[in-house]
Amino acid sequence: FDNAVEVLSEQEIVVFKPDAEFASAYDRVFPEPSVQEEVYRRVQPSVLSALDGYNATIFAYGQTGTGKTHTMMGPPGVDLNAAVSQGAGSGAWASLGVVPRALQDLFREAAARSARENMRIQVVASYMEIYNDRLYDLLQPYKKGMGTRDPADMLQRKALLEVREDKAGNTYVPNLLNVKVTSLASVMALVAKGNRHRAVRHTEMNMTSSRSHAILQLVIEQWPGQGAQGAKG
Repeated sequence: FDNAVEVLSEQEIVVFKPDAEFASAYDRVFPEPSVQEEVYRRVQPSVLSALDGYNATIFAYGQTGTGKTHTMMGPPGVDLNAAVSQGAGSGAWASLGVVPRALQDLFREAAARSARENMRIQVVASYMEIYNDRLYDLLQPYKKGMGTRDPADMLQRKALLEVREDKAGNTYVPNLLNVKVTSLASVMALVAKGNRHRAVRHTEMNMTSSRSHAILQLVIEQWPGQGAQGAKG
């Protein structure tokens, strides 16, 4: 086949195999010429809903080399500072993925809401990975007192985290490092730091393919007026 997958409409694709065809329906299908802005606009309402106290999750999955990192972050080596300074409409900005666009929207809207409604808004970030069904903190990955960082025993030296549930049924991760962030650049700096600790391995499709699932988590806390009880999103 020239193409193993054909887009039939904005909500349907067909997958071709040597002896069969399989049609699948989705909320939205993006054809090959789609650009980063189109993809982000589809999830933007979920991003901004976090400022109203809702939980929102955006994730990418797929085989190595299918474009997960490109969709979520952008192409390798993209100049984030140039993209932000040049703004929307520039070539640098056009290449950015969902995560930097979402962060830019969140901090811009948080600043506007804080000024407009006299609210204090605080954003806290954490970054973790799931590898072989185990959870690790990418921002403080190593156990204390483990000496030199020899890649040969990296997993043995990583501090294992656990997922817990409180009395109210809320899921949380004890001992996970949470960092206050104030801008797109501050979050992306944490991501860059955490990515240096991710588990990677050579594959036939990618020389440095990540073998883990990375989770970037933001908690948004808001205090309306003076002395009022805060709310989280």
